Amino acid sequence: MPYCTVADLVGIFGQDDIAALTNRQDTQATTVDDAIALQAIVQAEAEINVYLEGRYPLPLASTPLILTQVTADIARFYLHTRIDEEHPVAQRYRQRVKLLEGIAAGRLSLGLDAANKVATTGDQPCSSVQSRSWDSVKVASDIKCWRIISRPPWLFAAGPAARLHWPHRP
Repeated sequence: MPYCTVADLVGIFGQDDIAALTNRQDTQATTVDDAIALQAIVQAEAEINVYLEGRYPLPLASTPLILTQVTADIARFYLHTRIDEEHPVAQRYRQRVKLLEGIAAGRLSLGLDAANKVATTGDQPCSSVQSRSWDSVKVASDIKCWRIISRPPWLFAAGPAARLHWPHRP
């Protein structure tokens, strides 16, 4: 089962963006070159499988939504021919690789059940406190939020001089 399709790429990033990236000779083209887009998707899936193969039996029985987005982001990165390190697409690619490294290391999960299918949560919404499950993905996101909220006030002060006046700072 493919993680992403050309239609997914167009749906996520828009017809104009993908058409411009796949028609390198004519950047004003309005149609997507499916062969070039599919080649980028295949490359992205191959890279993703390197991270997943040690953790999940491949091919996956179903594709989690996050995996579709990761594949689309990596494929979009491959569609760019010249890109610098500070470009938002390159930054997003690096973020997605870090996510895949977390999945490969076991710190994060795709949320698949024992049958290797996307686990369903039932009728309860995932965001309610009563139905919260503390799987590794949610714990990681909760820790990130906790870190942002619990930063000491001197980190938010303006400039190094303000930090010197904080009474509890050594």
